[in-house]
Amino acid sequence: MNENISCGDALEQLWALIDNELCTEDAERVQEHLDRCKRCYPQYNFDRAYRQLVALQCREKAPAELRHRVFMKLLEET
Repeated sequence: MNENISCGDALEQLWALIDNELCTEDAERVQEHLDRCKRCYPQYNFDRAYRQLVALQCREKAPAELRHRVFMKLLEET
């Protein structure tokens, strides 16, 4: 069984879990917490539904010029 995590830790990693950005071990720990925590699970359900709604509504892509400028700024910062 995985090590238990606190509600604060689970909620802090919630968006990373929803976006599949956690390693397998961390995702399992957060998911295990959510599966048993009556306080955190509703927040997870809401955030996941919100993310799905936003994904469905955001069909437009940013103009190529804007994407290029953002990409160049990101390169400057790394």
